[in-house]
Amino acid sequence: KAYVRLTPTPMRIASYTLVLLLYCLFSQSNASMSNSEPRRVLLTGFLPFLHYPENPSGKVARLLNGTCETVFISTNEPTPTDSEDTMQGMRICWEGLVLPVDHSGSSRVADILKQIPLGGQAPWDAVIHIGLFNSAPKIHVEVMAANTLVTRDDDPLHADGTLPIDPQGEPLLPITADLAHIELDQFPRDIRSQITWSRSAGTYYCNETLYRTLDIIRKQRVGPCRHRSNRNALLPALFVHLPNESTVSLQTDLQAIKTLSAMLVAPLM
Repeated sequence: KAYVRLTPTPMRIASYTLVLLLYCLFSQSNASMSNSEPRRVLLTGFLPFLHYPENPSGKVARLLNGTCETVFISTNEPTPTDSEDTMQGMRICWEGLVLPVDHSGSSRVADILKQIPLGGQAPWDAVIHIGLFNSAPKIHVEVMAANTLVTRDDDPLHADGTLPIDPQGEPLLPITADLAHIELDQFPRDIRSQITWSRSAGTYYCNETLYRTLDIIRKQRVGPCRHRSNRNALLPALFVHLPNESTVSLQTDLQAIKTLSAMLVAPLM
């Protein structure tokens, strides 16, 4: 399956951003737009790295790239008989980027968002960064990022951590997603037990990617592509760590990311 690979050149990033922004602006000005219009969610995963020959985050980004689907999420307290009759359906289209595990990869989305004017709108309605946490027993939904620059590429578990990503930045940045709409017990019943919250995105490129994205969203006051009620809303962005595929299946990963995508864009409907 084809997927998007941007080379880190200012000209290509600017051209790419312009096309997506024009699409977003057209959609906003289209009087016929309704809640049935699909929401655009950017997914980023990583290439294999170090001694990990496979990376499920990159697989998820590739598999969902260029696809659209109606995703149903519960509209009330979950019950043993959840059905589409008690659930809200949202049409979502995904764009997938597979990033190198280095500083250029961690900066890729932030570089795109930097092209947006202060208070402008992003080309997407939400951003989900995805990475591998090989030893994790469950899927981790990360709620914050630390201002910690990666200085040791060879050891993701024992990074130096003495240099900041942004010397003038906050030591911690919370995600910009609305946590009130992310209910772990409202994920599909067969995967609820395999998802948990986490307050540490680590000290490797996963954390650096999340921090750079959150930093530019907050500094530029970047909003989602389309919104209805709150024109001051920030672009929802968060990070998800996936375990290796022997612990949690790729199919479960896909189901979790699809559901999380719907939860992120639900406040924008």
